[in-house]
Amino acid sequence: MIILFSSKNPASLNIAENLMKKGFTQSNENLWEYGSHKMIDTKVESILDVPTNFETDCILVLSTHKSKEYKKMLTCHAPGNWGTADFGGENKTLNIVPASRLKTIVLTMKKLANQRLKDFDVQMEVDHHGPTCSVPILYVEIGPTEKEFTNKIAGEIAASAIIESIKSNKKYSAAIGFGGGHYPERFNNIIFDEKNVSIGHIMPKYQIKNLDGIGNSVKREQSTGSLLDEGLFRQAVEKSVERVEKVFVLRKEFNLEQKNVSIGHIMPKYQIKNLDEDLFRQAVEKSVEKVEKAIILRKEFNLEQKAKIKELCQTSNVEYVEI
Repeated sequence: MIILFSSKNPASLNIAENLMKKGFTQSNENLWEYGSHKMIDTKVESILDVPTNFETDCILVLSTHKSKEYKKMLTCHAPGNWGTADFGGENKTLNIVPASRLKTIVLTMKKLANQRLKDFDVQMEVDHHGPTCSVPILYVEIGPTEKEFTNKIAGEIAASAIIESIKSNKKYSAAIGFGGGHYPERFNNIIFDEKNVSIGHIMPKYQIKNLDGIGNSVKREQSTGSLLDEGLFRQAVEKSVERVEKVFVLRKEFNLEQKNVSIGHIMPKYQIKNLDEDLFRQAVEKSVEKVEKAIILRKEFNLEQKAKIKELCQTSNVEYVEI
């Protein structure tokens, strides 16, 4: 793992100094090491501009957390853009999220804050801001003002959580979430309460519908198109260290248009050997609503099986979709 900080960013430096106290030893002016793990002082002015061209299993970026609302916080989240890249990265591009590491960090910060810093809230945030990179990445943050940035106990708690994520071998099944606000309470509760599930990517309600027909950000009341499309959904499923097994949707927060797909017949992988034209036609025809799509879990089928399903889709005039 590579940990990136900037000595020009107060919260970033605070966490880094606590990691030095916990065993990261200096190798040269800008490099500290802890076993095979490295910590680098990037000295960037903006923590969103850290370099990311590293070959590693994970990047952790230590950062300030800023918010219009004053609320003392320790946070962790994956960077990435569901829509336009207003704060770095690429438009409509998510990053690879290490969901198990995220859960370990958030759980540890929550436990320690409850013991030592009870006026701080601990939250997982939704995907937002840059950078965009090719390896798993998380931001660990303290905020929202200078007073919190330099709070030594907050820095020590964040550092302890990072060390725990290095030592821990605990793996969780991954899920993605749709709905909620920037600090999605319901999904945070799943992180805290569900023993075997972690949530990686989260698309908040305010991002579900905020683009015009050609993909530009518009005022919400002028919006005519949905930001969530097949490409973004596929990214959310595929850009995860752990296999995504669940999708959580806060049903009361979405209208019928936003929940406009229902799955009827489901054929498990172990039954695919029995799939023929007659069975496929039954699955298409024996439905109250017109079947428009066949959704395939791409990683579970070989090329021959996929070709067979594509052919059946073409014969039945059904759209073939891989996720």
